[in-house]
Amino acid sequence: MRNVKYLISGLLLSSVCMMSCGKPSKQDLIDNYESKQKEIDQLYAYVNDITPKGKFFEIEFENDNKIFKFSVSKQVRDSLTGISGIVSIPANGDYNEGYMSNWNLDIASPYVDNLLNELGWTRKELNALKQKLDNANCISVDGGSDRDVNKYPMTIGYKRVGLGIYFYKIFNQTLSDSLINKYNDGCTYIFYKDNIVLEYRGGVIGSQCF
Repeated sequence: MRNVKYLISGLLLSSVCMMSCGKPSKQDLIDNYESKQKEIDQLYAYVNDITPKGKFFEIEFENDNKIFKFSVSKQVRDSLTGISGIVSIPANGDYNEGYMSNWNLDIASPYVDNLLNELGWTRKELNALKQKLDNANCISVDGGSDRDVNKYPMTIGYKRVGLGIYFYKIFNQTLSDSLINKYNDGCTYIFYKDNIVLEYRGGVIGSQCF
């Protein structure tokens, strides 16, 4: 219940911000990328370097002391059927409770330690990741191994406004014409250049387009 209360409070605050905060534009994302390209490239390389095989994660920092969301999953194979699947890890270790424990975490909490252990990280990797996000003027990143990066590029969160959030999607190579068509719908995705796509997710309310 404590985590549910915090999440609801966070959503309410985000809704207020949505009505009162300025909404970034496509140009804001472009300007930040152009001024922080070196730092974003360093973040991209670091995430690929520290993500272990068969593991996936998404983390969004709220500030130096709070993590808004930290989800970790791993690839497992059923010993009877041989079928592989992805299993999400609850931060508190209780699979019966669900995954509310992955939200609104104190950075110093044992819940964060549990997830770091799943990734084989220490506080050193977490602190370095936070610093590289700060250097890139960004707030979140997802990473994972063993996936088709043309379908699942690395997604780096630039800024949250209300329930919406703005992202860079970074592919490992220049986009083909077919991928440009897919990731240039004039709404959720805008192809920027080379291997970079801009993305906006509007949340549960409000516009879903840039």
